[in-house]
Amino acid sequence: MSKLAFWLRAEEDPDFKVFRAIESESIDLPAGTERQRWSVSALEREDKKISEFKSVWRGDALAAAAALMKKYESNQEST
Repeated sequence: MSKLAFWLRAEEDPDFKVFRAIESESIDLPAGTERQRWSVSALEREDKKISEFKSVWRGDALAAAAALMKKYESNQEST
């Protein structure tokens, strides 16, 4: 989302800022192939954090995504 915000010159758009905050707060959480290098006990601990993180950010992320779609669908229709 950061690259998209940059390409659109919309870094200050509040909806893109939501995704920047999510990225910033989740940077230390294990994801993707990185998880293969973590111990089972560490992953169990981190998975609890991930679950809590998702609960906190899910609503904001969905609202921001919907707002961005609406904004940029409107721009697409007018071109």
